Amino acid sequence: MVHNLSVIAWGSLPTWVAAGASCIAAVGTVGTLIAALGQITYERNRRLAQDEQDRAARRQEQARLVAAWVGTPERTADEQGVAGAGRTPIELWNGSSEPVYSLVAVIVFIQGAAPRDAEGILDMWQQRPPDQGGFGPPVTTISILPPGRWRVWIHGSGWSGILAG
Repeated sequence: MVHNLSVIAWGSLPTWVAAGASCIAAVGTVGTLIAALGQITYERNRRLAQDEQDRAARRQEQARLVAAWVGTPERTADEQGVAGAGRTPIELWNGSSEPVYSLVAVIVFIQGAAPRDAEGILDMWQQRPPDQGGFGPPVTTISILPPGRWRVWIHGSGWSGILAG
């Protein structure tokens, strides 16, 4: 059977116009959906980033109200001739109205080539030869630091030297 292509009924012009309008409307709807999803994703990411910045600012706000300094070391009469014997007070001040939890106090060096942060001090201490006796690193932990002024102790009295603080 042979078909004659010249006999195809193409329909009327209004039918074609309506079909074209429907196609344009469908593309517009899909485009609007994609734009809306993009906007929702952008706003969500912006809100999450802002929330993270707010949390960090709140943590820093309290941290700015906490201070520590090395006090005057104490040595007993029996320890007067023993280098590093005794204990060194660390004065702590929590000026915020909230307690600070899981605080680690470390005496670090403030001059010279020695480590200036807790990680560096602990790394240096772990690399010490095992035959060097004495006591451990200048570290203490405080589970809760309430508001106000408090004192904790670190073993050894040589920590308040000229290059530490």
